[in-house]
Amino acid sequence: MGISFNQHYGFSDAWKLIKQETKIVGNMKKLIVIFSLAAVAITSAFQAFCADTIHLAAYNGNEAQVIELLKTNPDPDERDSYGGTALHAAMFQDNTRIVELLIEAGYDVNAVGPRNGYTPLHDAVWANNLPALKILVANGGDITIKGKDGNTPLEKAIAEDKPEIVAYLQSLK
Repeated sequence: MGISFNQHYGFSDAWKLIKQETKIVGNMKKLIVIFSLAAVAITSAFQAFCADTIHLAAYNGNEAQVIELLKTNPDPDERDSYGGTALHAAMFQDNTRIVELLIEAGYDVNAVGPRNGYTPLHDAVWANNLPALKILVANGGDITIKGKDGNTPLEKAIAEDKPEIVAYLQSLK
């Protein structure tokens, strides 16, 4: 719809205008800094969580990319900055084929994250992902491993009020 603010004023002119307005609206500069820092922090946290490309592909449910990346034989024990494997990341999306592909490629269904002590089973509970949880159990997922919070996946499901997962895990005993 016409000319943009940046096209009209240019970046440096726009910044000068904002600085002038800051004198009038005293906290504007502080708000800009706060919002800028928040944006950087959010971006950094997301990038840290998905530091590895296969972690990001698994987290986003990008099956085609996971298949391509698995052709490069990535280390199944490679961890992101939170200590999770790509299988941990895969719990937070709905494509169960990705979970199967990672397990077939040697990703450990009982890998323990160093920060929270969670296995992919704990993360499946956290994400309320019963289909993925069933795949993990069928492939040797140990439902007795406790996270650093002292909870097994069943105890976590009870604490987080996830009745379908509770019923399934109780049926395994």
